Amino acid sequence: MTENERACIRGCVRRDVHFASCTKSADGYNEPDRCKGCAPKPCRDGSLICDSCFGRMRSLLDDVRDLLGRLNAIADPLKAAVLDHVRIRATTTEPPAAVGSDILDARSALSAVAEWAYVDLTTVTNDRDTITWLCENVLDRHKPVDGIREAWSVQDAKDQWGVERESDPTTFVFPDDEEDENTTAIHEWYDPLMTLKQASVRVNLTQRAVQKWVEKGILEPVAKLRENGQVVSYFRASEIDKAAKEMGTRRRNVRHEFASS
Repeated sequence: MTENERACIRGCVRRDVHFASCTKSADGYNEPDRCKGCAPKPCRDGSLICDSCFGRMRSLLDDVRDLLGRLNAIADPLKAAVLDHVRIRATTTEPPAAVGSDILDARSALSAVAEWAYVDLTTVTNDRDTITWLCENVLDRHKPVDGIREAWSVQDAKDQWGVERESDPTTFVFPDDEEDENTTAIHEWYDPLMTLKQASVRVNLTQRAVQKWVEKGILEPVAKLRENGQVVSYFRASEIDKAAKEMGTRRRNVRHEFASS
């Protein structure tokens, strides 16, 4: 490869391919600063970026809508309370922030590039201003400094939250439209949060009866929020059903032991 061939503007290099003048590419050179490749990747035809960057950009833009849906689900005040493990601070009467600023910043950044999911990249990647902007907002990783990122890209959001939530063995199995069982890992869609009052209605018991489950550690709240000056506990519907099933089993065992005595 010649040194004057047009190369990817992101500085991409070909691994283990070196210029003839490279002095750190010899076999057996095991020093930490050994060159792993210095020959730049050539640009894709009609583009200012290489094939690898082009393909990754296209893939990330295809993920933008799913990532926005993911962040919108997390950003819902009730759903975000669980995912972010919201706790009440005893030193203030103000409610905690339901959504972290990083989620809002990332969502704003994703919205700015969402329309590019429908654009034919081959028509724009040879324009330096356009491709530079796209690289910054889609491909580049912006490392946080003291826990704060100066900017967010699609890649940053995907690294942070992923397009899909990882499988959870405690997640319910729900039938889809064709009445086949289809496991989903999105808690927010099928496993809603419920207050103590709603939990009592769900299991057809008094609030005091359900409160006793909490006191005994049979049912634990997954989030607490201050509402109208009071701390309100929230429970997963699946955990409420699990506690009710456990209590039902205990009652049957007691009746069985009493009948056998």
